[in-house]
Amino acid sequence: MSGNAPLLQRYSGWLRALAFVAITVPLTWLWMNGGQDAYMAFFKQTATPIFKLIGVTSYPPSAVRDRFIGFVPFIALMLITPGLDWSKRIGGILISFPIVFLCQVALVFAVFKIVVQGGGYDAAARTALFPFTVLFDAIPLLLWAVFAHEFLAEQLQRIIPPVPESAAAQEDGAPPPAGGEADDATKNIAFTIGVIVLGAKMAKADGVVTRDEIGAFKEVFRIPREEMKNVGRLFDQARKDVRGFEPYARQLGRMFRNNPAVLEELLEGLFHIARADGKVTADELNYLHQLARIFGLDPERWERLRAENLEPGDGDPYGVLGVPRDASDAEIKAAHRKLVLENHPDKLVAQGMPPEFVELANERLATINAAHDQIRKARGLD
Repeated sequence: MSGNAPLLQRYSGWLRALAFVAITVPLTWLWMNGGQDAYMAFFKQTATPIFKLIGVTSYPPSAVRDRFIGFVPFIALMLITPGLDWSKRIGGILISFPIVFLCQVALVFAVFKIVVQGGGYDAAARTALFPFTVLFDAIPLLLWAVFAHEFLAEQLQRIIPPVPESAAAQEDGAPPPAGGEADDATKNIAFTIGVIVLGAKMAKADGVVTRDEIGAFKEVFRIPREEMKNVGRLFDQARKDVRGFEPYARQLGRMFRNNPAVLEELLEGLFHIARADGKVTADELNYLHQLARIFGLDPERWERLRAENLEPGDGDPYGVLGVPRDASDAEIKAAHRKLVLENHPDKLVAQGMPPEFVELANERLATINAAHDQIRKARGLD
């Protein structure tokens, strides 16, 4: 992703609004300058056989001419909504046209029954027609919502973070569920979903999702064969947009605020995905740093993670252990022992990390031990 990507992401809403206006204005002009007449001719020719079948003998042209204009913003929304591939955009527009056309036939039938046969367009007729006109005017927006439901769900999720009930209860000071079983299950599910969503956005953070990064995700998250389709659907949905990771990060930060080693393990997995294409880019590193801050990890933990995951040859063994280069042998030994205890896979699983991540935890433990061995050799302690 280019250096301007964060700026574009920040103003993406305004850019979409400008794109909406840029599409809607010329389409509206075309509708007002010939489009109405062309559609009226099409409607009259196509709908007349239907009207003969249902007994409609006449109707005011305004029921057709003035209402189909609602299809114009629908086209604009379909073209600017993020996450839709072009086959879905064009196919959605083509499918929606006959649906709106048939709804307009139904509206004309209602106008015929209420106005033509009812004796005129008086106050009673306007009141009776009101729900029909409102429903018809809403049809294009409802159709767009059907096609854009994933995008709308993501926006709703940004407004209302997906916090499990047990986590919310503990946030408010309420006691955890009896026995801890429900809470453990909630943590397990939340951690798994968080890894899928944050992993997908990690792969997209630099603007391109590579096959290596998808493969790295599968290495981090051991997906059961029967769940492959569901996980793939969530992964694809999450990687369509770089925005929207904050609610998941905040949720995980709250749930594991007393177990930062679990959060470090998650970041370790995301670093693994970032390294899959050969290097960790500036955008990927910025994304991971944002996650660390949202998780509430202190700067020392972040720097240690960063040191562990630099390209081969650039790693600092002292940074991996989180100690200065002038630390005493006793301090280094104590730091190593503390990290080994914190990052032991059995302890992490007991704190809520799913068993599927044990292999990743073992790899991190190996990195910590390797850094300790490197320092010991450099100091002649072997």
